[in-house]
Amino acid sequence: MRIGQTSAIQFVSKVVTSAGGFLATLYFARIVGSDTLGIYFILLSSVGWLSVLVDAGISPAITKRMSEGEAPAEYFQVGLGVIGVGTGAITFFLLLFSKQVTDYITHPYSTYFLIVLVISGTAMTAVRTGLSGTQNVHISGILTSIQSIIRIVLQVAAVSIGLGLSGLVFGWVLSSLVAAAVGLVYLMVKAENFLSLKQMNTRERLIDIYSFAKYSWLGSLKSKTNNYADILILGLFVPSNLIGVYAIAWNIASFLTILGSAIETTLFPEFSELENQDDYTEIAHLLQKSLQYTGLFVIPGLFGGILLGDRILRLYGSNFVIGFEVLILLIVSVLIYDYQKQLTGVLQGIDRPDIDFRVNGTFIGSNIILNLILIQQIGWYGAAIATVLSSGISLVYAYYAVCEILPVSVPVREIGKQIGASIIMAISVFLLEAIESAYTIVGHNALVVFGLVFVGATIYMGTLMTISDETRKTIFDNLPIS
Repeated sequence: MRIGQTSAIQFVSKVVTSAGGFLATLYFARIVGSDTLGIYFILLSSVGWLSVLVDAGISPAITKRMSEGEAPAEYFQVGLGVIGVGTGAITFFLLLFSKQVTDYITHPYSTYFLIVLVISGTAMTAVRTGLSGTQNVHISGILTSIQSIIRIVLQVAAVSIGLGLSGLVFGWVLSSLVAAAVGLVYLMVKAENFLSLKQMNTRERLIDIYSFAKYSWLGSLKSKTNNYADILILGLFVPSNLIGVYAIAWNIASFLTILGSAIETTLFPEFSELENQDDYTEIAHLLQKSLQYTGLFVIPGLFGGILLGDRILRLYGSNFVIGFEVLILLIVSVLIYDYQKQLTGVLQGIDRPDIDFRVNGTFIGSNIILNLILIQQIGWYGAAIATVLSSGISLVYAYYAVCEILPVSVPVREIGKQIGASIIMAISVFLLEAIESAYTIVGHNALVVFGLVFVGATIYMGTLMTISDETRKTIFDNLPIS
């Protein structure tokens, strides 16, 4: 399957996941309110960080070693055993410090919620690692969609009968376990002896995994820091209702990153395979392409957020509109961070986790320090500003680090065309929104939002395909019917 089509499958699966999650979160916000959502997102943020301790960089190391083609089943089994031990250790410490966990999250069942979330999340991560390592990234994307659909159905059903936070948690847990089981069955069917008990060189496999994981764990921590550090630190200083609003703004901003994430996920095993062949010319070419399309949706999303952000937040409830400024800052941060991820993805793919380690350390350190300082000084806006600044710092560092290894060619012209198409889109949306505000032609906020988003997206893609031959060619080349 072509790389472009694999990215497209990843993209579509993430669209399904994100769109379903968007609609479900709208429902949850209106039923359970920002306070319960705030506690729910603190739980997920805590699990995100705990998963780093469980995984300790093992998952990307397994993917890397499996993608190299030598004894992939052995690497998967050994890695799975290590992750299992980590899960047991985290469960023990959560029970040991149960009182402190409950005091922080402010829910009597916090510890037990965290334990089942960690176990189910680890199972899902392990299976996706096996799929990526065997270059079944497209199956991993489909599996994510399955998990999302099951989760949404279970959570909506649970919330509708009044289970509240408990329903949200167990919907997540059960969907992850079901999806993990489906993925594991696929691996066992497609790969003979994938989970066999035959004798293997466990010590050698552990050493190989550790040699990569000792650097890559910081990459996992970077991802969790970007997604969750601000929410965890906000939990120390601001009430749960503001955390709920902040998390909603973050989810909206994250929706725009689905293409960049799909590209990064698809290219990592490709970079690894090309590195084994010493084909650095093709690696540089693929990096240029990934940079070209990373901002394809985030750039117009920034313009759209400025124009429609308050209307979008109003969909969740009138008390969510206070998050408008935070939303814009977070969209800027995910735009910067998306480009940075493409660069660090190359470093991991070409087996330079040592450099990736330093880049990630820069991001994590600056993000946590800036969050602690700025949140105390200016409140929740400080969290968003900290994310923007730390993303920018790490992007610059990553760019110069990669330039020392590869001839990086930034597609400035194509990115400029995306900005130009976004400006044309923004002018059109601004005029249409102004007419609606003045004359109340539609009068229903949800219809106005979805209508303007559809019109804006159509104008943007139509304009971009007109002015960019490369974009037009790439889209047509990767259509399933081509």
